[in-house]
Amino acid sequence: MTGALVLMGSGETTPTMVTTHKRLLAAVAERTGRAPTARLLNTPYGFQENAGEITAKAQQYFSHNVEQDVELIDLADVESLGGAERERRLDAIRQSTWLFAGPGSPTYALRQWSAAPVRDAMVEVFEAGGTVVLASAAAVTGGSHAIPVYEVYKAGQDAHWVDGLDLVNAAVSWPCVVIPHFDNAEGGTHDTRFCYLGERRLRMLEGELPEGTWILGVDEHTALIIEGDTVSVEGRGAAYVRYRGQIMLTIPAGTSVPAADVASAWMGSAPDDAGAGTGGASTSQGGAPAASPELAVGAASSPMVEQLADLRTRFDRALVDRDADEAVAATLDTQALIRDWSGDSLDSDEMDRAVAQLRGMITRLGVLAAEGMHDHRQLVSPLIETLLHVRDDARSKKAYEVADHIRDHMDADGVSVKDTREGTEWEWDEPPL
Repeated sequence: MTGALVLMGSGETTPTMVTTHKRLLAAVAERTGRAPTARLLNTPYGFQENAGEITAKAQQYFSHNVEQDVELIDLADVESLGGAERERRLDAIRQSTWLFAGPGSPTYALRQWSAAPVRDAMVEVFEAGGTVVLASAAAVTGGSHAIPVYEVYKAGQDAHWVDGLDLVNAAVSWPCVVIPHFDNAEGGTHDTRFCYLGERRLRMLEGELPEGTWILGVDEHTALIIEGDTVSVEGRGAAYVRYRGQIMLTIPAGTSVPAADVASAWMGSAPDDAGAGTGGASTSQGGAPAASPELAVGAASSPMVEQLADLRTRFDRALVDRDADEAVAATLDTQALIRDWSGDSLDSDEMDRAVAQLRGMITRLGVLAAEGMHDHRQLVSPLIETLLHVRDDARSKKAYEVADHIRDHMDADGVSVKDTREGTEWEWDEPPL
């Protein structure tokens, strides 16, 4: 493989992955010697009624945050395409130097992609030096077997595997299953780790995998990047090699290891110095393999929740200190946070919580203004000064009727204007609350 294969656990269209996307696109340009031909596959979510909206949000995220325009390749319903049109869209995949697929249903994507040689087209991308990014649901499809997430977690089917694309094996000869959302904690009081399977169901399914097939786990808001002979992890969490219920290798964010070490870790044979020089990869060598991370009951499910908590603390402290400017700043920063995270495709209540927090801040600011927290003169001063500037400009142009008209209206609103040798002065009769 001369290009790169990237597996993202979640957060693929959030602020946490902006730097990673930019680096990957820059690397593509360097490898190929030309600007990236960046394209998006809508297949995983193509069955949804709001598929067009999801595409638009993703394109806006890449254009605004990552500064890269991304073209859509519509493969939402491959079977409905005529032969010539299907081949045209497959060729668009092959000609891409950066290809992205993300949220939705793994099984729907696999059904559509199996109706055409999409896997082979993806392989051609990274063999030609390009980058393939599979995130969330699309990442699930990349292994030899895939979890039918919706069917098991949402519809209550018995836990089972379906055939995956085996794309990771094609890239680096790893016979593995890919599990994103590895550290998911949305369940709070129940175990939703391992892409909503939980430990009990994952252990049961592990016993059904062929001998030598292991699990490659990727935490949320985390990217595992396979480039040549090196594997690196970026983001907030870690990537894991798990075999028969035990973590054989942990690769924290900010760490790089040889790809060969990842491949051998499932046997517990990775060298002691795995990740040497990058600080932090841990293996089972010299001791018992580690168990999977404990369930973090009630843990924040994304960085957005943590940032919201920090902003709420800032706002509350500002109210205690009677610091109007800081309270307003925290409110505006909350609004900016909502805008920055608007591209997140994760199906959760986090955005609703953020909007509720913003509304609460605005409401409390209104109450405090009524209590006299703000210096009302300070608030209206810029508006009055602007009107006076317009009036002075009218007077300088001898448009005295206009100047008098402005003064009369200001006087009616309680603003007394007095022209002196030193300039224009004003007084405001502040209305009672």
